[in-house]
Amino acid sequence: IALSIDPNGVTGAMVQSVDDLNTVLEGVYLNLAPITLETDSLPLPIAAFLMQVINEKGISPEIFSGNFGVDEFSNLATKGKLPTDLQTSLARMADMAAYVAQTYPNARTFNLRSFVYHSAGAADAQEIGCALATAVEYLRAMTRAGLSINEACAQIAFTTAADADFFLIIAKV
Repeated sequence: IALSIDPNGVTGAMVQSVDDLNTVLEGVYLNLAPITLETDSLPLPIAAFLMQVINEKGISPEIFSGNFGVDEFSNLATKGKLPTDLQTSLARMADMAAYVAQTYPNARTFNLRSFVYHSAGAADAQEIGCALATAVEYLRAMTRAGLSINEACAQIAFTTAADADFFLIIAKV
């Protein structure tokens, strides 16, 4: 389940508290349905809300297999700013990744959303290049925070664009 969250309720579910997220996820079996959070603002607090919901529902962290959806760089690309300076943002994200790797072994911290570059007019190679450059920065931050390269790689997932050109290429094959 890809859960789009917007604290203002404009582009996704309005979630401003753990209670709000509990309401949105009512009836969802978090131990069966992997959740991927998608948020353009405040991904770390929203991820913390999800961790609390998992705990309150009595779900073992070892069972949860979702993605906490952190990707400050795509937020930077869409909004032009980070909530804090770059090094602080990277350190906070890396600390969270270390916590997730230790506590939620089947979950991921980062969901690199390269489609934000595609939507801004990037060609396929540019979109992939931006995604890989972002991944490298996240990997560097996570290894500085003490994760091995394998542990760090396991914390990253990618969401890319698949537009009409993709289907035209398949139709020609």
